[in-house]
Amino acid sequence: MTLRMSDLNNRFLASLQLWRKMPPIWHIPLIYAFFSYLWIIFSDRFLLLAGVETHETLVYQTFKGLFFVSITSLLIYILIRKHQKRLLAQQRVLLENERKYRLLFQKHPLPIWVYQRQDEVFLAANKVAIERYGYMEEELLKMRLPDMLLKHEPPIFIHKKGTAIFVETYHSPIEWQGKPSVMLTAIDITEKTLAEREKQAVLKELNDFVYRASHDLRGPIVRILGLVQVLYLENLNAQSLHYLQLLEHTSERLDAILKRLLLVNTLKNTQATATPIPLHEWIENFLSTWRNEHPYFKFENQISEPITLYADATLLQIIFENLIENSLQYRSLKEDDGVWIGLLSAEEVQNLTANHDKTLPPSFQALFIADNGIGIEREAQTRLFEMFYRGTERSQGSGLGLYMAHLAAQKMGGELFLGKKEDTNAPFLAPYTTFFVLLLPL
Repeated sequence: MTLRMSDLNNRFLASLQLWRKMPPIWHIPLIYAFFSYLWIIFSDRFLLLAGVETHETLVYQTFKGLFFVSITSLLIYILIRKHQKRLLAQQRVLLENERKYRLLFQKHPLPIWVYQRQDEVFLAANKVAIERYGYMEEELLKMRLPDMLLKHEPPIFIHKKGTAIFVETYHSPIEWQGKPSVMLTAIDITEKTLAEREKQAVLKELNDFVYRASHDLRGPIVRILGLVQVLYLENLNAQSLHYLQLLEHTSERLDAILKRLLLVNTLKNTQATATPIPLHEWIENFLSTWRNEHPYFKFENQISEPITLYADATLLQIIFENLIENSLQYRSLKEDDGVWIGLLSAEEVQNLTANHDKTLPPSFQALFIADNGIGIEREAQTRLFEMFYRGTERSQGSGLGLYMAHLAAQKMGGELFLGKKEDTNAPFLAPYTTFFVLLLPL
């Protein structure tokens, strides 16, 4: 069967590709074998075709053998020489790379060690590691990693003088001098760690002080309120009664602030416990009390779907209570004043956060709590969730409500933020003046 030129070409290309994939060690013997096979097959046939006699055949075969040895020797030399040049070139590249690597290793501004993966014996250390941690390289090569690095959070390196140094470590597997090894880089975070510990200690002392102060102050205030009730039983003139009412109002406000401070302290030490919450029924039960206490204010639950939310019911109640108190405090005093609670789709949340640097959880349930009150000034929007912050002079609260709501959302691994009307991607904000979004992880 006659092969077409294209078939021959394809076979040649396939053979060439196979040759390139083959380890170089096979190239020389295969070339030698190929040339030898050709010589054996065709040399004798050439002599027969040339009509050489028997005696002459012996002579020619002798010369043919000598010629074959000479040619194949030359061929092997050329092939070995070529392979040797390639190996030398590769060796030069490897040496140059190793020189650059060692230079980078020694000149790196961070301390670096290399230790053997199996037994954790040190193999090398750069100049910075030797200078900062006090161990000479000869001493280091007799040590193991556990002799210097203590398992701790964060890890601790022991200086030669015995000083503990807090570090952030990075381990990278490498091969060093033919041994499976690990390159260890350490960043000194001692100052940062000690500062963080000091900060936590100060915050704990502050929290304890706030708790004790709030708890201890409430006793006298409760007694004052009790005395006020007793004084109401006396026959007081109008002016004395007015002063007594002012004293009662001020004491009640102070008592409310202290209660909130105690609640903040409790909230900070609370661990969220998720339980199944039938959302529609829970919100209806929650709003029923508010509807009875504030009949002039509209409370609308727009959630009709049978959705079960897994969240901490106590923390969820703190969020809703403080947001609704905020809506009541900043109502516009119109007939249609109200608050609306509903759901947002993932697309609507994306539209709300498109222009803001906000990381969304991978899966979440989004709710909104909105009102049509006086709204929030642009200058106040960035500080809404700060402790003790009050956005307007109209505020009669302690500046803790939105802070507590935000803290409760974070305790559940969620997020509470304000939707802004200037976000043109969210036309559904139009009917409302204040629009809070609560994201809770699923």
